[in-house]
Amino acid sequence: MKVNEIQNLITEFAHIFSFTIEYDEIERFYNLKLRLCKDLFDIKQPFLIVNFIGVTNLNLSDFDSQFNQILGLVIEDNINGWERVKYDVHQIEDDNLSFRCFDINAELTSPHNSSI
Repeated sequence: MKVNEIQNLITEFAHIFSFTIEYDEIERFYNLKLRLCKDLFDIKQPFLIVNFIGVTNLNLSDFDSQFNQILGLVIEDNINGWERVKYDVHQIEDDNLSFRCFDINAELTSPHNSSI
């Protein structure tokens, strides 16, 4: 799936169902996995699982225990020429989530096949 397709789907699947940060011992960097849904109260629908590979400069603020949405997430090419950084990711309005990463992939899956 191309990055612009992922960005468009994130607009549709704007609710954070879960997120995981894991260290990759082989590549020696962190990966961020977001499992997103359209409606937190109807989890019988498909999930969008987005994997951000090689995450750096992660900023997560004002994460609420009740309800979290990703509104206006932007994925831009990193033009600074930093090694192992291809993308800058940030929210337009709230700026609650921002980071840089090396690669991005995503998949649509049913709730039964989307374990984290």
